[in-house]
Amino acid sequence: ARAGGLLLNSLIVAGGAACIATVLGAPIGVALGRLRERSERMLACVAAVPFLLPPYVAAIAWIELTGARGLAAQAMGRPLGWIYSPLGAAWVLGAVHLTIPAAAVVLAAHTGALSGVGPARHARGGFAVFRHIVLPGVRPYLVAAATLVFLFSLAEFAVPSLLQVAVYPVEVHTQFAVNYDAGRALATSAPLVVIGLGTLVVVAVYLRKAARPLGERAGTEAIDLPTSTRRVFTVLASIILLITAGLPLVALVRRTESFDAFREAWLTAGAETAASANIGVATATVCVVLGFLLMHGFSHAGGRIAASLVAVLAFLLPGPALAIALINAWNH
Repeated sequence: ARAGGLLLNSLIVAGGAACIATVLGAPIGVALGRLRERSERMLACVAAVPFLLPPYVAAIAWIELTGARGLAAQAMGRPLGWIYSPLGAAWVLGAVHLTIPAAAVVLAAHTGALSGVGPARHARGGFAVFRHIVLPGVRPYLVAAATLVFLFSLAEFAVPSLLQVAVYPVEVHTQFAVNYDAGRALATSAPLVVIGLGTLVVVAVYLRKAARPLGERAGTEAIDLPTSTRRVFTVLASIILLITAGLPLVALVRRTESFDAFREAWLTAGAETAASANIGVATATVCVVLGFLLMHGFSHAGGRIAASLVAVLAFLLPGPALAIALINAWNH
């Protein structure tokens, strides 16, 4: 029964986050499809804020908004308990990752997937163009983006742990912390790996049939919708970003109570900031080098398939499971 609950919660968190990120991110991507005017470039900068906010910090912000002493509780006279649930974790992760689907829509626009928008806008209404040309053109890109969000959220530990949601990554950490049993903890990750591999296979088959090869009709074709339709998407994107980025930032500022706290944190966290930057640079460098070696270091198809499988398995393992495996290997 516990395994079934863990599986259900994990799927709700990951699937919900993928759906939320796609629904919220797609309109932002349409609004950013041109990137010609200054207002659109400013909107693009704001759209990056949710992605730059660490998921754990975003979860704290939403607790401040909807928890027992949050802004919503004070306004409504009672706390909102939904944040401490699988749907609450899905909302936080979906709001954090909405930049991925938004970027996918912009990518679709600039790789020629929407090359029919310009001629069609003169023959059809704006929303008809969106429904019959824009949406089918960006669908493969959105599926790929939603898959990334799903896999990121499936292996997420920090947010479900903070929100007290029982999912497999939290269980992996608990098994190791309580019993110090590396084998059992790693075995608990098996369902996530199976789900992730199955998802990747299904999506790969779909994308192979549906997606155009990148560059087949490459160009700088933007999502050139009629002005009225474009304004609707710009307003919608602004509202989404106000909710997903503005409200959490307001909650975090409110919690600090004083701007002196920001100044003190900035002055005292210099070493931590430098360490974070160094880790980020080192991680990006290692990923690029390993990715290059894995994809170009094998001359035959079998070696590339094996290398891809190793890379995918490392990607699908939850952070706690991968850390446990490395610790166990180092100790032996």
